[in-house]
Amino acid sequence: MKPAKSNVQPINPTPQAIAPPEGWQLQAPFGYMAFNATPAGRLVRLADVLWWLQTSRALPREEALDALCAAMPDDIMQWLYQVHPDKFAVPVSPMHAFGYKTAQQLENDQAAQYFSALQNARPSRGGTGRFGESGAHMAGGKISFSKPEATEPGLPALLKLLRAWWWQTNRTRQSQCDILNDPTTGILATLAVPLDKAASAWGWGQVPSPVQASPANFSELVAYRKANKGSAWTAPMVGILKSEKEAREGQPGARRGIATELGCSVTFIGQLLAPERQPKRQTTGVRKSATG
Repeated sequence: MKPAKSNVQPINPTPQAIAPPEGWQLQAPFGYMAFNATPAGRLVRLADVLWWLQTSRALPREEALDALCAAMPDDIMQWLYQVHPDKFAVPVSPMHAFGYKTAQQLENDQAAQYFSALQNARPSRGGTGRFGESGAHMAGGKISFSKPEATEPGLPALLKLLRAWWWQTNRTRQSQCDILNDPTTGILATLAVPLDKAASAWGWGQVPSPVQASPANFSELVAYRKANKGSAWTAPMVGILKSEKEAREGQPGARRGIATELGCSVTFIGQLLAPERQPKRQTTGVRKSATG
């Protein structure tokens, strides 16, 4: 397992609403990337977050993994999911150990191995015996064990698992794909987190420009009109429009350019800029002839 590093720049998180980067799919090769049918239930694989960190920040794999683990939220087990190909994602247990064992579990295993060793000892010539698959050995009349390192479940086990595998790009020399997309890694390939959590923890995704309820300039007005199509034009909005028209005075196609940016017609822009010049529509009656 690769040791933790601290030579990567911290990630600048954002609490704002995010949009997935190009390429994100709701129905992805590893499963349906959501735990419910609402936008808030959409997910991104941890493997894809790591890949995004690597490519967007131009980092080697090991450095990107350091960045991922260094910014791993303490409460990630409360919103970690496992995706499936034919159903919504399911929560991962906060006490999931990812194949590792606690100190108590290792102690219990060692006691069981010790008992098994006593029952099945078969000393060889020279007084040394090996005890099958128990993991125990006898040397000089004493039983010894190769004791694995204890690991607490939850976040410690998750970080240990990530660092044990994802520092490399391929699981074996014969691997046909990147380890991040290798289905033989089991649960590693299917771990996912909500989109907003990935954004707040690692800066993942695209942060849309905030839409101002009261636009102060033309760019804010464009954002507001696109986000609120069909809403009424207020006097301040028309004032911004007139200022923009004056700023572009003399430019070829100025009015058409403004209309395109706002997503409306040139005629409508004219109606907003000079409503007094627009012909009044006849709504009732029949127009009389000139001769009366």
